[in-house]
Amino acid sequence: TPNPKPQTPNPKPQTPGRMQMKSSRSGSRESSRKINTIAMPPSPVCELIYKVVIVGAANVGKTAVLRRLCDHTFQEEKIKTFGIDFRKKMQKIGDKTLKTNLWDTCFSPSYLMSLPAVLKGSDGILLVYDVTDPQAFQFVIPCMRVIEEYADLGVPIVLLGNKTDLGTDIDHTLDVQQVLLSCHRRVSVRLASAKTGEGIGDAFSLLVSMMLTSGETNDSRTKSSYRSNNTKLSVNRYNTDNKKKQQARKKGCCGG
Repeated sequence: TPNPKPQTPNPKPQTPGRMQMKSSRSGSRESSRKINTIAMPPSPVCELIYKVVIVGAANVGKTAVLRRLCDHTFQEEKIKTFGIDFRKKMQKIGDKTLKTNLWDTCFSPSYLMSLPAVLKGSDGILLVYDVTDPQAFQFVIPCMRVIEEYADLGVPIVLLGNKTDLGTDIDHTLDVQQVLLSCHRRVSVRLASAKTGEGIGDAFSLLVSMMLTSGETNDSRTKSSYRSNNTKLSVNRYNTDNKKKQQARKKGCCGG
């Protein structure tokens, strides 16, 4: 009698749900890969980058002006600035993105001596004074002389009278006229209140407009693009007018 044909052994039984578990794991891996490969939206490009320095005597409200501009807030108690407070303000001007680096300076006995270093490379200046102080221009005038001497040529200035909310009968008209007559720069005068916010935005918009106009008339002052995706900030702040000024100083001191 022929031997019976050996039967094929039964396949090993599968654990229920194992195939489903593998498929779900592979699906989760694929989805995680897809998530990791999603392209992030491009970072905004700052086509214009400016440096604005806020200067002024002690207790005129420089920091309050800065906070009103950047945070739209006001702090009643006095805020003492140590060294330099540095803030950034982004805004859209037409089809361009403008980034303004705001420098709030700390007042000290050697303030006027340290001011030239802070003014270096500035594109605009907010010179703040207290409208309620009858002696305010005893500091404004020497401060303007330092600006006249050390700030780059063509840098616009907004002379900002702060604390109008307090109300005052003091008339600084003659003092302002003296500053305008003695200064050989573009100076605009505005009154404002950092506490209420009245006039602060308008004064800053005016300064931005003056800086934009200055940039259009001076081809050597160009702003290269800035990207926040770990690329280096590249800003060309070379100013031919400033170079001519330095050469003129050298000729004057050497008698050439």
